Amino acid sequence: MSKFQLFDGVRLREDIPLIDGGIAPIGTVGTIVEILKNGEAYLVELFGDWVKYDEQGNFVCATQTEKGAFLETIGVEIVYPHQLVLTFSAKQTMTLT
Repeated sequence: MSKFQLFDGVRLREDIPLIDGGIAPIGTVGTIVEILKNGEAYLVELFGDWVKYDEQGNFVCATQTEKGAFLETIGVEIVYPHQLVLTFSAKQTMTLT
């Protein structure tokens, strides 16, 4: 059985190399978007800073409370269970609505 479920919120326990050559540092938050081989690994969407679009359609730094702000996706990577800690379950999220 899988340790994490689809759409669970997670945080990295260690640095993860990104396909584009960057690094997602310890503490980076993400969401499980695919479960691989019954939980042997996960595809995780990893998030960076809060951003929003400016008038020209470019990303600019923002705060969580600003209108139109969202967390920028920094990568979608294969991550292993020992590299993740659960921050909130998808089931908890569903009960909040």
